[in-house]
Amino acid sequence: MSNFEAWKLARNQKHPDDQVPDDLFMCTDPAILSVHLSRFVLETRKSNSEYYPPKTLYLILCGILRHMRSINPGCVNFLDKKDVRFKSLHGVMDAHFHQLHSTGIGRDVKHARVLTTDDEERLWKSGVMGTKTPKALQNAAFFIVGKMFCLRGGVELRELKPSQIKRHTNPDRYIYSENVSKNRNGTFKQLNIANKVVPLFSCPEAGERCPVHILDVYFRKLPKESITKDIFFFRPLEKTPSDPTSPWYSSQPVGKHTLEVKLSRMCSLAGIEGRITNHSLRATAATQLYEMGVPEKVIQERTGHRSLDSLRVYERTSTHQQQAASNILSGSNVQTYAEQVQIAKHHSQTSTLSISPSPSSTVQSLPIYFGNLYGSQLTLMHLLTHNLP
Repeated sequence: MSNFEAWKLARNQKHPDDQVPDDLFMCTDPAILSVHLSRFVLETRKSNSEYYPPKTLYLILCGILRHMRSINPGCVNFLDKKDVRFKSLHGVMDAHFHQLHSTGIGRDVKHARVLTTDDEERLWKSGVMGTKTPKALQNAAFFIVGKMFCLRGGVELRELKPSQIKRHTNPDRYIYSENVSKNRNGTFKQLNIANKVVPLFSCPEAGERCPVHILDVYFRKLPKESITKDIFFFRPLEKTPSDPTSPWYSSQPVGKHTLEVKLSRMCSLAGIEGRITNHSLRATAATQLYEMGVPEKVIQERTGHRSLDSLRVYERTSTHQQQAASNILSGSNVQTYAEQVQIAKHHSQTSTLSISPSPSSTVQSLPIYFGNLYGSQLTLMHLLTHNLP
């Protein structure tokens, strides 16, 4: 709301005879709302006087609507395209957004970067993730819960609770149960919508990198406050305690800001570049499953998307796929698209791997097993868990 308030102040100073009403958000007259919101769309700017991209402007308007509803739950929805009373506002938005796009503003959509198997290997080989120190273990646990449970990078990771992750045996596995989320907020309208439940099965072939093993170790090293306070992330100790029974973490939770930039800092330490956020873990999981041809229904159950359209945002083409298409159009002698993708992958692996594994730690693809809570299992080969220690 700060940008709207700044715009209102500046406009009222410039046009003292045509003020933006202080009670505008209590207004129920579509004509008055349309006039002032149209002006806001056309006139608002960033602090550096640049235009906002169309999507950002739309999200700002969504925030204004949420604020209005918090004041008056029965307020009109000025973003409803079917409401002809706001036809003039929608016309201004369409024309302005088109103009912005035509000048290149908002043309490039910035997605959180998807991590590759090479990136993940680098995190392990650099020691950023591991099981020997408190920081490395917490980093590994953070990576696993974010990727394997397809958690959203904001609230779901920041407010994760140990009580949401239950250990089971026969077979060895953890089961994550969602509390509330953006798509399942527990309100009256959503009483019949089940919360997301995601199983994570043991992968013994992965050795110390087995996700279940890492979570087992992490839970053993947490302080008793993890149970009494139901908090998953505590501040790691600087040195590994000599007593194997001592906790590796203090009784103080990890700060909000530290968690918000955790994956970005992990990747920076490992020399991994790009626009990486915590959401990259969720995007990485969904993209890898898409690339391997996993049915959308299975992916949807893991990510918790209620709509396939929202899920398909993660159906991104990889650099290998783009290179294969380019080679085909360039007249390559290789006959099939699949063969071109394999060639592109091979060239990428031989030219970009800067951390060479030792003979005893050859990088291999590993299976990870998923299934429902009643024992029916689906084996997804070569997904999500990739590398031997």
